[in-house]
Amino acid sequence: MNKQEKMKQALSRTGIPAKEIKCYGSQIMITVAGKESADKWQMTLNNFCRRVLVKPTMDYAKENVGSCLNPTMVDVYRVWGTI
Repeated sequence: MNKQEKMKQALSRTGIPAKEIKCYGSQIMITVAGKESADKWQMTLNNFCRRVLVKPTMDYAKENVGSCLNPTMVDVYRVWGTI
């Protein structure tokens, strides 16, 4: 088990809801559905990260393949942290 997998496991044990947790070397990216969860993750990451950024963005909820419909989108928040 490498350092990124250990960090991902430690973050998933906090109990704060998250759709996705990714660790890339010294960077952490957490995708959450709501602003309250994003704020909780921001406070958690501020304990050990140099820089933390919260940004609202959109994710694909459903890919409409073979039709003229645009992809269905949902609002999410991304929390980035640099160790």
